[in-house]
Amino acid sequence: LRSQDILALLRWTLPELVTLLPHFPDRLLIVNAGDPMWRGGLSGPGSLYLHSARPLISADGSSTPVHELVHVGTSSEANPGNDWIVEGLAEFYSIELLRRSGTVSAWRARRTFASFEARARRGKGELRSPSSGAHTARAVTVFHDLDRELRRAKVPHGLDAVATPLLDGPPLSKAALEERVTKLLGRPSAVLENAYARYLKTR
Repeated sequence: LRSQDILALLRWTLPELVTLLPHFPDRLLIVNAGDPMWRGGLSGPGSLYLHSARPLISADGSSTPVHELVHVGTSSEANPGNDWIVEGLAEFYSIELLRRSGTVSAWRARRTFASFEARARRGKGELRSPSSGAHTARAVTVFHDLDRELRRAKVPHGLDAVATPLLDGPPLSKAALEERVTKLLGRPSAVLENAYARYLKTR
């Protein structure tokens, strides 16, 4: 059990996470064990389950613990077929919160997002559910592009202005995502429209 390493990561990243998701639980249970525990990370109400062999920051620049902490702080569940929104946002912020907290450099975060884009392209990732692997990488790429689109349009806080109410509101859906983005931009999102069009071409 690398308790001090885990606590250090939480001390760096939790302040940024609580800014994004202000209703994060006041208490957090972390269960960390070796085999035969599943070799990954899982979240539950106010709790995080992490295999001791799982790195706190992966070689690809993402973080399983931070990913699962986003789920812990999320009160919304995805409507059927919209799992890619939840998983895409959790993985996007597992990278972005590391950057904001200074845990990784801006250069490394950019390289990580580029590697996710390449993974999505190689694996022909789609915006689909269940979301994992190349499909989650595709969702991360879409949310990264959407964040840039929102910031170019001078939307304060970029994707945060979309993610915070979505993750802390009614069940997540593609319609709710589009409605929120359209309200902020004053028009439909070119990034989302292109992403959906690309998805339909692969069907």
